[in-house]
Amino acid sequence: MKRSIVFFIILFSDILSAQDCYPFNLNILQSQSAVEDSIKPVFKDGSFVFTNILNGRKVLDKKFQEAYPFFHNIAIVKFNDQYNLVDREGVFLIDKNLPDESNRPHYSRNMLVFRDFQYFYGAQNKEYVPASEREYSKSKFLEAYKSEESGKYGFTVTDRFNKEICPPMYDSIISLSENFVLARIDKKYGLENNTAHTVIPYDYDEALPFNKEQNNQVHQQFLGFKKRKNWFYFDWNGNLILKSKHEVSVLSNYSGDVIGAVKKNGKFSILYRNGVLKDFLFDHVSENVNLGFIGNDVYYINSNQTMSAYYSYDPEQKFDKISIREVSPFGYWSELTIDKNTVTFKDSESKGKMVEKKTDPKAWMKLYELFCWCDYIGLGESGNRTKVDGTDIFVRIYKDGISIPKYTPNFYGVSEKIGDFGNLLMNFRERGVVKD
Repeated sequence: MKRSIVFFIILFSDILSAQDCYPFNLNILQSQSAVEDSIKPVFKDGSFVFTNILNGRKVLDKKFQEAYPFFHNIAIVKFNDQYNLVDREGVFLIDKNLPDESNRPHYSRNMLVFRDFQYFYGAQNKEYVPASEREYSKSKFLEAYKSEESGKYGFTVTDRFNKEICPPMYDSIISLSENFVLARIDKKYGLENNTAHTVIPYDYDEALPFNKEQNNQVHQQFLGFKKRKNWFYFDWNGNLILKSKHEVSVLSNYSGDVIGAVKKNGKFSILYRNGVLKDFLFDHVSENVNLGFIGNDVYYINSNQTMSAYYSYDPEQKFDKISIREVSPFGYWSELTIDKNTVTFKDSESKGKMVEKKTDPKAWMKLYELFCWCDYIGLGESGNRTKVDGTDIFVRIYKDGISIPKYTPNFYGVSEKIGDFGNLLMNFRERGVVKD
């Protein structure tokens, strides 16, 4: 079977909490924002558009409810309330229905994960591949052990065929990956490969541990060692990339241009492989050092030593209009629109005749006080979005004319506050407009 980039869809139940106030999956964004890619989605005027961040020009005509950076020329998007994959030409790659909004996708390094679905998607030949036909790499697993006799440490190398034992020769083992060992001998740190061949000599006073591993593999591009007052950053072949006085708090993953993030006085800056250290602007950075956060705004960290906006967010923002549309499988429908001045209602029973009333100022202020943006965004992340009889409810919150839709929200599944907000909306519909 020919090798292909494979997206694997498996059982997955990772549901974002209501504390995540972003209308997108931050895990996907952090996992797959390639620093080197200049084509990235940007939130603008209520939707995501793919943009060339070097010149600010839109590169695809389509607008998406959610959009994530390209990963091997494929990106996850949400369009017309359905998740899909698009290529760089904007062509949708999946022609079958995917899970509804309650099952958001998730990236996990070469895998696209949806809850309740299990299949592969071959990105190159654009077809589904049975799980039994997937090619698995001959991965190795390294594990440290301590000798009871000498008190020294060694490691074992296990693959699908056999197990090899490296004798105990280390004072301590700091990190292990599929192919490398970061250890200390005679109070000095160095790096070896899994055959105990020295890659970086034991000549350094400190060393940075490997980043968090994924499937026993480390994807960071650089290693950090300190000698006296300077830090030395190497690649995995032992080539010196940069000598710097700056210690990074987090080593970057996947990027060949970003060494990592440096922290000073509670703020983060980015150290690039050419030695440039940008201003300390970020409140925090992603674990891959590809995203920076200033307040609630999310920025891409780019290879050309710039930052560019992905999404701007105000947790205190309120609404200026709310609309609710209810559609029953038995043919009934209704539409309710509420703003500061007017409540408008129409339904199928009145054959679309519009009823208007002045908005009760006290009820409007109560809605305003009860509304919580985090809870509202969280509504789409849990539970069945339909009533017992199958009725769908579409709620849209408008801010400055921009609609942020939620499909069939469960007002009682997130918090007491949002439940009260939902009850008050129903009262607007049932008492404030229809009944005198």
